[in-house]
Parts: sequence; C-alpha cells; structure tokens
Amino acid sequence: MKASFKRADRLRELFLQEIVMAVRELKDPGLAGFLTITGVDVTQDLKEAAVYYSMLGSPIDKEMAARALERSAGFIQKRLFESMSIRRIPKLRFVYDDTPEKAQRVETLLEQIHADANAGAPPPQPPAKLDSVASKSFPRRQKRKR
Repeated sequence: MKASFKRADRLRELFLQEIVMAVRELKDPGLAGFLTITGVDVTQDLKEAAVYYSMLGSPIDKEMAARALERSAGFIQKRLFESMSIRRIPKLRFVYDDTPEKAQRVETLLEQIHADANAGAPPPQPPAKLDSVASKSFPRRQKRKR
C-alpha cells in the first residue's frame, strides 16, 4: 500500500531544515545562548507556520532570544523564499517550546524517587511462601498402563 503524505507535511520538514540553516547565519546579539529549533507546524493552506524553539539560559536570555527571533522573522522568510521554489512562504511565528525543561524536571523527580527508595529500605524479597513452593521438587507422573 502506498503511503500518502500531504504537501504541507513534506514542506514542514523542508521548512525545518531551511529555518535551522537560516538561524545559524543570524548575527543578532540577542541570540547569545544555546538555541535549538525543535519543530515546525504549517497550516494546510501554507499561510502560517509556528516555529518551535528551546533555549538554554536564564529567563532574561530567553526573552532576548524571543525578541531577536521576532526581529529576524523577515530575514528568515526572505531566505526561505530564495532557497525554495514555491509561490507562498508562510508567515513565521516563533513559539517557545518548554518540553526539554519539562523532561528534565521529570527526570530529576524520577531520580529523586529512586534515590529515596534505595536509601530507606533494603531491596524487596520475594514472599517466603513462593520460595518454599519453588524449591520443592514434585515427583513425575507415572504413565498409565493400558
């Protein structure tokens, strides 16, 4: 069976690659931290695109990056128009993606739970009743004689 992909889905991947390359070329001083473009969502009519990004740094660095990306949207759109041969380039809207921070928080909580569980109690032992049953050997059945 042939897989069917919508045009917007194919273009989304292409936009992601081109936007990442365009952001690398930016020389805005507001982009001082470690910025990562995490994804792009494009509307079906290709009029708008939400560009998701994450940033390592302080809240002030994140605010500066948001403003720098907004200022650079026109440059990035122009770059997309020049590098791609399509009629319409979507209007770019940058959205902060806090998924990496949430993942880090969950990871920290899981490590804390694991450390608390290991520090407080010895490792769990199987119930004694099951040990005694498992260690017994049962005689084999005899075949019936006919």
